[in-house]
Amino acid sequence: MNLPDNNDLRAVSIKQPWATLISKGYKNIENRVWSTKGKWVLIHSSKEFDKNPYNTKPEIANVLKKLEWKKYPTSQIIGIMYIDGVEENCDIDKYFWATGPVCWYISFVYHFKKPIENVKGQLRLWTLTDEMKEQVKSQLGDMKETLKVIYL
Repeated sequence: MNLPDNNDLRAVSIKQPWATLISKGYKNIENRVWSTKGKWVLIHSSKEFDKNPYNTKPEIANVLKKLEWKKYPTSQIIGIMYIDGVEENCDIDKYFWATGPVCWYISFVYHFKKPIENVKGQLRLWTLTDEMKEQVKSQLGDMKETLKVIYL
């Protein structure tokens, strides 16, 4: 896994509570109806919360009931994830967070120390403005410094 290149980064908008659960390292699968290639993707918390997050597997709903997820941030780029595998028609009984139909398997996440606020998301994977890229660049610098400490 190579470190992310700021110029090639794209973002995906994810409704809360799922965006924070991913960026904090709890949720290791993102469920979509479309596939992507393995790569670094920025995590953008959508403007809106999931309207019915409890309409999922009972074990996931039980986890959500224990969290104060309604306080999670919206309209922010809150972290970065590495998608190292994608499975279409994934086996939702095999993995806790899998609800399908397409599962993005996440092998690494980094929650930004300072989220990039007031960001309007888009559908599918989207490209950052030059201003956003500059803000992300400093966050990636922090991530790389953290990785140096971990792997020394």
